[in-house]
Amino acid sequence: MFQCPKCGYRDDPCWRAACWLKVATYCRLDELRTWQPALAETLARLKTGEVHVEGAYSYRVTRSGNVYRLLKEYSSIYSSHGFTESAPDSKMKKSLRKKHFASYTKNP
Repeated sequence: MFQCPKCGYRDDPCWRAACWLKVATYCRLDELRTWQPALAETLARLKTGEVHVEGAYSYRVTRSGNVYRLLKEYSSIYSSHGFTESAPDSKMKKSLRKKHFASYTKNP
């Protein structure tokens, strides 16, 4: 649970910090139905990959039923490749890893 040290605002306890992206929080859609039913119903109608903006946050629901939440300021940064921190050119990175590995495995 997150609490503002200045004003004392407490976020709902269903939101947890995402380990793969420091500015994101997530929860399960069924947990969100308990704490914020109106928002949960709106998000349940979204298609996979669609982003819903409400208040200061943007929300995205995954196929597994996780709801990811980002501040609007950060969602504009990560929206080009779907709330992820990695760049969309992952094929290039994979080929570079293969080349790097090959340079260490060659016989002298």
